Amino acid sequence: MTDRLRIEGGVSLNGSLTVGGAKNAALPSMVASVLSDQPVRLCHVPKLDDVKVMETVLRAVGVETEHHDEEWQLSASSLHAPKPHALEAMKRMRAGILLLGPLAARLGKASLPMPGGDPIGKRPIGYHLAGLEKMGGLVERSGEHVSLTFPHPPQAIEYEFPGISVGATEALIMSASLAKGRSILKNVALEPEILDLIAMLRTMGASIEHEAHRTLIVEGAEGVLSGCTHAVMRDRIECGSYAIATIASQGKTLLKGGSLALLGESVSVILTSMGAKLEDVPHGLEVTSHMPLKATRVLTAPWPGFATDLQAQLTVLCTQSEGESSLEETVFEDRFQQVDTLIAMGARIQRQGNLITIQGPTPLHQVDEAIAHDIRASFSLVIAALIAQGTTLITDAGHLKRGYENLVPKLQSLGALASWEV
Repeated sequence: MTDRLRIEGGVSLNGSLTVGGAKNAALPSMVASVLSDQPVRLCHVPKLDDVKVMETVLRAVGVETEHHDEEWQLSASSLHAPKPHALEAMKRMRAGILLLGPLAARLGKASLPMPGGDPIGKRPIGYHLAGLEKMGGLVERSGEHVSLTFPHPPQAIEYEFPGISVGATEALIMSASLAKGRSILKNVALEPEILDLIAMLRTMGASIEHEAHRTLIVEGAEGVLSGCTHAVMRDRIECGSYAIATIASQGKTLLKGGSLALLGESVSVILTSMGAKLEDVPHGLEVTSHMPLKATRVLTAPWPGFATDLQAQLTVLCTQSEGESSLEETVFEDRFQQVDTLIAMGARIQRQGNLITIQGPTPLHQVDEAIAHDIRASFSLVIAALIAQGTTLITDAGHLKRGYENLVPKLQSLGALASWEV
């Protein structure tokens, strides 16, 4: 990635923007089209690089796609095995592996490249593959590819995930929807994006029920699922990212389509306790910064805990808060890649393993080059650049195009002095 983002600091964010559709809900929804031989219509699909990659992958296996702005139609009536190297684009993102089970269930066999994605720590696909094997699938890894063969139609399973995994949960829910019998999935992830996928699958005719603590009951369909029309949920991480940017820059914004419910209680409680004002108003979420901000202590965790995807952004906010804040990362072990750059910008941060402590408030200053490492750490550098003195150039900023729709126009609509340089 050679994209560079230039931001002039010292500008408060004020105004309004519309929160886009959630990338982490749109991608599995696109994959779910493979479960049907009828058209699937999706609304609120964001214009992101990862969505373009997913379209390339789906087209390579025979899915026909049409779209205008955020309205999509996908038809998987004529699936086929992809040509060699047709799926190489999948190495650029994580979500492509979700296709393995549904595609093999439809064709009897599927072979995909091992998934790529952000370098934020270990994200093994073992939970995913173990469940598919229990369904009767034969898994073979060869170099950078993984193959799945179903000698017979996939069978229902009772399976307890060894750890909570969003991707593995999505993969097995979709695969179980085409398996023969009643599957019981335990210790599942229940992030809002998963609930959004379940809502879509139910519209397609799948029988999925939530029983007890983190347990899902999936009744396999007789044949493929039906087509549907589904509105992808709004992006809670985009909403939270702009809310934190507003608070850090001492501004006031209306995030249209956002809400306290979308943010989640764990995020809204933390931001409110730090001194910000968050209020549901007609058409969205109003965010107002109130200085001085107070320090906080946060432990990231699967939903309903504080989202790991907002940890980097919150780190920047803590540099502007009075006292000592602490952030402990429990989901991914390598998710503090923003720290070195923030220290170079003047932040006082200490790290011990998966725990960082931040002393604040500390004025930040520009750096000649801020290197972006992943989607969320990249947005944290955007926030830091917005509140820093001087002009900051964020390099390898193409990560942002994978997770934040129309980033520069949205920042500019709030008064930021931001521009792309290629």
